Amino acid sequence: MYAQCGSLISANNLFDSLQNKDVVTWNALINGSAQTGGAESSLLMFHKLQTTGLQPDHGTIMGTLSACAFLDKLTQGTCVYGLVIKKGFESDLHVKNALLDMFAKCGDLTAAKTIFCEIKSSADVVSWNTMIAGYLHNGFANEAMSAFFKMRAENFMPNLVTLVSIIPTAACLSSLRDGFSLHSITIKTGFESHVVVKNSLIDMYSKCGRLEFARDLFDQMNCRSIITWNAMLAGYAMHGIVSSAIDLLSQMKESCILPDSVSFVSLLSACRHGGLVDEGRKFFKSMCTEYGLEPNKKHYAAMVDLLGCAGLFDEALKLIDQIPKEIDASVWGALLGAAKIHSNLKMGELAVEHLVQLEPKSPSHFVILANIYASSGRWADAGKMRTMIRNMGLCKSPGCSWVDSRKTSHLTIGAV
Repeated sequence: MYAQCGSLISANNLFDSLQNKDVVTWNALINGSAQTGGAESSLLMFHKLQTTGLQPDHGTIMGTLSACAFLDKLTQGTCVYGLVIKKGFESDLHVKNALLDMFAKCGDLTAAKTIFCEIKSSADVVSWNTMIAGYLHNGFANEAMSAFFKMRAENFMPNLVTLVSIIPTAACLSSLRDGFSLHSITIKTGFESHVVVKNSLIDMYSKCGRLEFARDLFDQMNCRSIITWNAMLAGYAMHGIVSSAIDLLSQMKESCILPDSVSFVSLLSACRHGGLVDEGRKFFKSMCTEYGLEPNKKHYAAMVDLLGCAGLFDEALKLIDQIPKEIDASVWGALLGAAKIHSNLKMGELAVEHLVQLEPKSPSHFVILANIYASSGRWADAGKMRTMIRNMGLCKSPGCSWVDSRKTSHLTIGAV
């Protein structure tokens, strides 16, 4: 109880006070820690258990695999797989599902698909859900959608987890047709009324360019979470509808819903689309003064983007100097994108100088700098940049008309 309620100190104190511990006692702490963010502690307890002479059971294995998945520890997860074989737990479907989840979340889809093929004859809805979520987690939206329709063909009824996992796939693919189909399934299965499903549908319709459908769903909801409001805000920001985003913030206040850090990322993004520098400054300032929120790297990147696109490079650099923590690629990438818009060589070179240190193998920075050289008439420098890209063995990703939030860079790469 203590562990699953997140009180790991109390759970450990009680555990240490027990003189006689069986494997169930250990499992309670291992599983509870894994489920409440104490994955490192969970793995430590698993290793301690092995020194006691007690034999881990299927419950121990599932908790440990969950911790490995959370921490992205593929090597340790593979070792646990060896223990599964050694202990003869391969016939346990729950253990196999946990293995499937671990391999998928750790990025080894080949192993995940192998496990799934082994259990396909006895697979349950959890197995299918895990495979669908695994594909999407690794950026394979088409494969996730294909797995969903195969699941339907096998006469498995999708549950709440299935729908929350698959609806974002239509958003990733910008496939309104698939989105309509999934929305229809949520109605037929009776899950449309769930807040988490409505949130996913709002996000999907927004990303597919049908904000009117997203807003209709939003208005129909009697109970909205902060995620609901943020999904709608993100939709308006994505399409540059600044007035609607600002109006929605006012409605949040009227509904006694406090915006969080995610809300302000969308608001700042909306201001960038509309070129509303003063409004952006006010929102950025109000995070601390009115809501007690500390800006993170996404807020700084959004503000640098807003200021840079407005040509206010001195103010953007001053803001960068004020960032309290280590500056990441998103901030310098925003400055580089603004430098490209204004063909500002000085800012472009400064941004690339830092980006090369942070992302040395990414070609997008060099491509954009070459574009800035070309637009400024410095063809020789543009040619040198292209030669350098070829000599480094870097290649530019082909252009596309959609954005995969997991796999694409923070910048749109143009042709050199």
